[in-house]
Amino acid sequence: MLVSCINRQNHVTVVSRDASLYLLSNKVVVDIDSGLMWSSKDNGENISIQQAKKYIAEFRLAGYKNWRIPTISELETLHLVGSNNDTPPGPGCSGDYDIHPFISLSCCCPWALQDNGTRAASFPFITGIANGTMWHHKSGRSGNRILPVRNLDAGWKPPD
Repeated sequence: MLVSCINRQNHVTVVSRDASLYLLSNKVVVDIDSGLMWSSKDNGENISIQQAKKYIAEFRLAGYKNWRIPTISELETLHLVGSNNDTPPGPGCSGDYDIHPFISLSCCCPWALQDNGTRAASFPFITGIANGTMWHHKSGRSGNRILPVRNLDAGWKPPD
């Protein structure tokens, strides 16, 4: 299979595993239950939804270029109450987020694909608040990040 060959050639290894999630040495997190591959970290700075769209269009990681903005329901799959995520927070951010520890989130609220016409959605991973959708002005950037996701290739298997 092509993906397995690429993994072996690039010496990708499993760094850690937790249930259906794999943290790989090429800085991606794979969730075999949801069929998603995530960047293991966000973009690291405040970003508007317009900037997030441009960032995604240019984003490359682990040999893939077909990354996209996640939906709210996809972001919810990373919500893990009491995870004690220890990623150092960005400026103006609390750093206390209920997100799976394989993901480095530098501020609370990654953008989501949903858009109600005047506002864009994000998911608040803030401890005690992480629930549902937050709506932000499209030019807003305070606390918003982009956490790239892509659909997992059919037949993907973890590296040996």
